Amino acid sequence: MAYQICASVFQPVFGVVFDKRPNPWYLTLGTLSTLLGLVLLAFSGTLWMVLCAVCFVGLGSSIIHPEASKLTHYASGGKHGLAQSIFQVGGNFGSSIGPLLVAWIIAPYGQKYIVVFAGIALISILTKWPITRWYRQRIGQLRSQTRNKEVVHRVRLSKKKIYASLGILLILIFSKYVYTASLTSYYTFYLIEKFGVTTQQSQFFLFAYLFAAAVGTFLGGPIGDKIGRKWVI
Repeated sequence: MAYQICASVFQPVFGVVFDKRPNPWYLTLGTLSTLLGLVLLAFSGTLWMVLCAVCFVGLGSSIIHPEASKLTHYASGGKHGLAQSIFQVGGNFGSSIGPLLVAWIIAPYGQKYIVVFAGIALISILTKWPITRWYRQRIGQLRSQTRNKEVVHRVRLSKKKIYASLGILLILIFSKYVYTASLTSYYTFYLIEKFGVTTQQSQFFLFAYLFAAAVGTFLGGPIGDKIGRKWVI
């Protein structure tokens, strides 16, 4: 619960702040938060330390996603559905291989080996440098364009219709993430208790479920570009 609140509920809050004050360094800040959480998790000896660690990891996700989504949109070249699906499949694929890495590294060797993943977060920070430079230039271009021309509204909708549409979309997203988060959290424990599989084996089954989600996410983007997003939903 602590992770989901920090990783999901806080995202709109950061999104509002970042829309008002865009900054490419938010990407690095988010990854630093994740790195700190992973190091804490590797050496946590109490429940409170574990909760603190997962909060840092969750905050890293909340900080990265709003700004990274905008960056993906700018870099899409007009193919917004494909770009967004590639962006999301990175997260989903990472989530799917997480259980495999747990089965291969953490389960046999112990908690302290979580620090290996902190090393991956550090590599991620280093690879962001050229992306951050490009994004900073892009933000500058957008600011100058906004100053030089009026904002064009392609579709004029009433506030009532906008709020109703956003409400429906939020219900769809919220219901989806409630059952996916619940299933992801409970699935391994159910397999262990009901079918007597080992912790290591349960991670392989969790990988199958999460990998299927990654494949679906990847296919949804380009299909949405061709037949329309409504039909995909």
